[in-house]
Amino acid sequence: MLLVEDIVDTGLTLSSLTETLRARKAALARGRNAARQAECRKTSFQPKYTGFKIANEFVVGFGLDYDERYRQLPYVGVLMRKL
Repeated sequence: MLLVEDIVDTGLTLSSLTETLRARKAALARGRNAARQAECRKTSFQPKYTGFKIANEFVVGFGLDYDERYRQLPYVGVLMRKL
């Protein structure tokens, strides 16, 4: 089974899913599309496959959204915050 997460922020979701599926005797390979920097991690979980890494910024586009907006962008971009 291949688990794919859009962004791995804390690692808690994939870590929990992996533990649950292993307990049920599933054969697992772990995967992800993009990842935040390691300082956001709350677990030692390391996915087996990585699409690409991103900086510790909020990204949108290619299906990633902010408040249901920007999901349709044909690229991944950084959401700028107003000061």
